[in-house]
Amino acid sequence: MKIKQYILSSQSIELEFLDFLEIQFGDVFLYYEPSLEITKLQVEDIELCLLGFIINPLKPMLGHDEILRDLATKTTKEELFREIGHYSGRFLLLYRNNLDCIVLHDMFGQRQLNYSQTNNHLLLSSSVKLMVDILKDKVEFIPESSLLKQDKGFQRFDQWFLGDLTWIKQVKKLLPNHYFDFKRNSVQRISFTQPNRMTEKEVLEYIREILQGNYKAVFNRYERVFQALTAGYDSRTLLALSNDFWKDIQFYTFNRGDANSKRDTHIAKHLSHQFQFHYQEVLNLPKNSSFEENYRSQFLVPRTTPKYYNVLYFSQFNNQKTINITGDGVQMVRNLRSPDQLKTAETLFDSLGYTHHPYHLENFNSWLESAKIYAKENEIRISDLFTHEIAQGQLTARWAHEFDLSGCEEFNPFSHKYMIYGNLQNIPYDQRISPNYIFQKKLIEYSVENMSKVKFNPPTWKDQLKKLIPKPF
Repeated sequence: MKIKQYILSSQSIELEFLDFLEIQFGDVFLYYEPSLEITKLQVEDIELCLLGFIINPLKPMLGHDEILRDLATKTTKEELFREIGHYSGRFLLLYRNNLDCIVLHDMFGQRQLNYSQTNNHLLLSSSVKLMVDILKDKVEFIPESSLLKQDKGFQRFDQWFLGDLTWIKQVKKLLPNHYFDFKRNSVQRISFTQPNRMTEKEVLEYIREILQGNYKAVFNRYERVFQALTAGYDSRTLLALSNDFWKDIQFYTFNRGDANSKRDTHIAKHLSHQFQFHYQEVLNLPKNSSFEENYRSQFLVPRTTPKYYNVLYFSQFNNQKTINITGDGVQMVRNLRSPDQLKTAETLFDSLGYTHHPYHLENFNSWLESAKIYAKENEIRISDLFTHEIAQGQLTARWAHEFDLSGCEEFNPFSHKYMIYGNLQNIPYDQRISPNYIFQKKLIEYSVENMSKVKFNPPTWKDQLKKLIPKPF
């Protein structure tokens, strides 16, 4: 993967096979593909380098230079951690002062980072494929790679690694809520700042304020804005919260001909007629063999997911002024995993239908043990931390990474730490769980009255047929 990608290295490296630009950040060499936006600033002893885009939703008209100037007033990494939770975007941020040199990303790790250290060479990149091309015979696949490629449970969840694994044994992923310390060659969790206590109405108002600011910033920077719409809760929530901008957003649904996408299209059309916004049904795109070949060549182990067609569709708008709004992060408004599912690594694997491959299981268990301590210390539900670090970091962040191949940008407007944890810490658990998702419906109704009354994910004919088939004893 090359478009919008970057490489960070502890030593100068020859990249003759890449048309990348090069700058230096302290002792770190940064190489990047020219379409990736880079903003660099130094104020006295503080040096910052931004890869991608960052938004201050309370001051949405601020540009990158102004935002970095504000962040440069944070003279310690602890001050930076407290401040960065107020920002949205899809970015990687390098920060250096007299004591520290670190790198972190946006709340959901959408500008992903993988890291490796071989023979005293520290290498970091958004692309595992690029790292393998550079390191060559110094790396090897994880022990269970051949089994996982055939594992139905693992493939059903689009190659969802649990923990910080990648396909390569020597390469790990920096999960959301973590930072990499260059001076100590270590990964640490970001210290947690408790959000303010708020009433339900204050939470609703705060979420809407942050989302409005994010949309204003998007329209200030981009000319063409797309937003997907399905029959589900998350896209409906974003639809409601974006109501002040409907006239300028192109909503769409991919109709691939299967039962679920037909249902999505039916509900989306109904919503567009009832609430009057721009909507387009995108029929299943014809196969493009040359694009597919290029797509598969960009990734170490390509995922064969329906989202491939998203990349193909948006490649026709290949420019810096087109952005796709995704609702992946909205799921953190809800609570998706019960406490019983996360009692042990084994119980979580069983709930997902994953085979207990020892290497994968051990890696996730390592995450789970440290996460339980962090969650207890900071009064966070382990299930919410799992959604933040593992679901967002290892699953949805890869979709954003793959979308880079389209040449367009993607943005998750719920990627705002204080907004998310303000919700998690102030809304009762019983209002965030299935089957009713009470608070999420309140959030929708707070912006657009009666929108939550349209059915969510009504059963398809396949769902109804499954109910009629007797279960085996």
